[in-house]
Amino acid sequence: MPEASVLTIRASGGRRGSPGKRALLDAGVPMTGWMPRVEALRALGASTIYPHWTAWDGLPLSVLEAMALDVVVAASDIGPNRELLGPRQVCLRAPDRPENA
Repeated sequence: MPEASVLTIRASGGRRGSPGKRALLDAGVPMTGWMPRVEALRALGASTIYPHWTAWDGLPLSVLEAMALDVVVAASDIGPNRELLGPRQVCLRAPDRPENA
């Protein structure tokens, strides 16, 4: 019999009143809020995948940290993420976002 696996999803927060945050809360996803750096890195290192969805970011340090910990990154399709992740990684484009955002 295959070993059972558990999927745990956590979110750090998001903009107050944002539809995405509301949808996560409605789905029962716990919101951790800000965590001490050591605790956040421990949780990130124990992860299989790090989703990084944002409309803009100058240099997403959390993406760099996930990469340094060998955690798979699924990121929004913005310039800095494309630059960091390169052609072999996946950037996800929101259907309502312009092609060249």
